[in-house]
Amino acid sequence: MSWWGWLIVGIVLIGAELMTDAAFYLIFAGAAAVLVGIVGLAGVALPVWAQWVAFSVLAIALMVLFRRKLYNRLRGGLPEFQHPAVGAVVVVNKEVAPGGRTRVRLQGTDWNAVNTGPTPIAAGAEARVVEADGVELRIVKTAVVVPQQNAYIVENLGKYARTLESGFAILIPFVERIAYRHSLKERAIDVEEQICITADNVQVGVDGVLYLQVMDASKASYGIGDYLFAISQLAQTTLRSEIGKIELDKTFEERSHINLRVVEELDQASNPWGVKVLRYEIKNINPPHDVLSAMEKQMRAEREKRATILQSEGERDAKVNQAEGEKQRVIKESEAVKEQQINEAEGEAAAILAVAEATAEGLKKVAEALKAEGGDKAMQLRVAEDYLERFGNLAKEGNTLIVPADLSNVASMIGAATSVLKHVTDAGSKG
Repeated sequence: MSWWGWLIVGIVLIGAELMTDAAFYLIFAGAAAVLVGIVGLAGVALPVWAQWVAFSVLAIALMVLFRRKLYNRLRGGLPEFQHPAVGAVVVVNKEVAPGGRTRVRLQGTDWNAVNTGPTPIAAGAEARVVEADGVELRIVKTAVVVPQQNAYIVENLGKYARTLESGFAILIPFVERIAYRHSLKERAIDVEEQICITADNVQVGVDGVLYLQVMDASKASYGIGDYLFAISQLAQTTLRSEIGKIELDKTFEERSHINLRVVEELDQASNPWGVKVLRYEIKNINPPHDVLSAMEKQMRAEREKRATILQSEGERDAKVNQAEGEKQRVIKESEAVKEQQINEAEGEAAAILAVAEATAEGLKKVAEALKAEGGDKAMQLRVAEDYLERFGNLAKEGNTLIVPADLSNVASMIGAATSVLKHVTDAGSKG
């Protein structure tokens, strides 16, 4: 057989020992086969029968020298009798914690079983029998199902071996164990209320909520003992530092800035721990009662001030509007009076013009009448009648009567009036 054939046989035997419980026989046979392969690889040419002799001698020697010591070290003693149930696979009906007991069925018989492994066995999971006596079976979990968005850390003889993602995985009994379980979902943790001192020396109680997610399960397991406690403590110290930089009145306005600063500091610090801090939110800012009372008084005074200012502005606007309305009323009234006077003047002018035109037309008719035959006589009669009518009315209206000196000479007066009318008529004809 070639040297690489012996190496393959040795590796297969050692793997079979690790995957099953062969009571440490296969591991030494595999080690002997690997040694024979190494000798062939070194250039030592042996016939086939010599190779088999060397393999047998080495396997027996290794078993005699090291099997008991290895068995005692790992299992606490070499059994005198190997129960036929050892190495069988059973199904657990309910979840069994480490050291817990349950009932299992093996080859048609019900057995008491004890979970001797370091990890719990879920209901419906398979377990391997590692020891058995006439009363009970000792079982360990050899297969594990990792739920979605979870990661399990597997240690091999106390040393980190691998990280199990979601799905089915097989563990080597007594060699591998699940040391840590992490959820990869986003988590929210409360940050307890703490007393912070602002820049103007006011004590306030501040609490919050922190959102984080495990990004690297191995770093979260071995980078720090308790990352949740560490991050919450770091969040409190960072929050105290940020609150101390601003005054009390600005703490309510600067919440977003404070949250951002806390996230930046925590994310930088938690990166070696395999944890991502997504956001931080301040829930409550609680000043002392005396400060709250002073703030309420200040806010009440500010509201009253704004109310007084708004009331005075309203009164001012009302007066301005009233004055503006009065101004517009006076202007409108003056314009109305102006229009009235203009209209009245235009009416009086039109009336005077109409009277003048009527008088002129009357005089024209009188003049035409005087030119006719008998006009003079008619005019004298009309003047005399009008004279007597007016003189009579004058005597009726007042107690005092002015009598012309030549009252007896009525004919002379009528003659004078007639001459005037003729003069006016002649002037109008010439014109």
